[in-house]
Amino acid sequence: MTPAKFSNQDRQFVIKGIERCYNIDLRPVGRRSKWLKDSTGKNYFILGGIGKWHGIPEEMMDAEVNSPSTGILAIAILFTKAIAVYASDMSALIKSRDQLYRASKTTGDYQFTYKFQLATLELNPAPEVKLSLLNVIDYDKPQIERQKAIKSLHQMISRLTPEQCEELLKRLGSHIKPS
Repeated sequence: MTPAKFSNQDRQFVIKGIERCYNIDLRPVGRRSKWLKDSTGKNYFILGGIGKWHGIPEEMMDAEVNSPSTGILAIAILFTKAIAVYASDMSALIKSRDQLYRASKTTGDYQFTYKFQLATLELNPAPEVKLSLLNVIDYDKPQIERQKAIKSLHQMISRLTPEQCEELLKRLGSHIKPS
């Protein structure tokens, strides 16, 4: 059983884990939750999810190309009871960026999938980009229970008709009081 979604809480677990591994403090760049920098200006692209498809926004890739920071690419894979974090410096990614699929009709993002090989991830269609296992973050019991509850709710809601969803949202909205 896999979790329903890579949440902001999961992303914070990963960011804290990366900060501990590299002994750094990270700060977000602009509005993008996956783009962070350390105090020296090094870029950290932290991607996460449950699927094998990922995208790097064009502006992030361009920033690293135009002003190389010897940044770090990290991919977090969310499992039911743990998050596996893989990392590599961005030099191979930057050299191979022209091999990646481009979402040219929409965002211009660089997109890829990966092949999972125990302690490494290899990007498709750029196999020279390899990320090594950096860390495994175990969920504590409340986190596991939260993931189970989210999945259960997701399954229940997915069975509702659009009209039922709309009614549910109205009812929930009437119970939520602004602070």
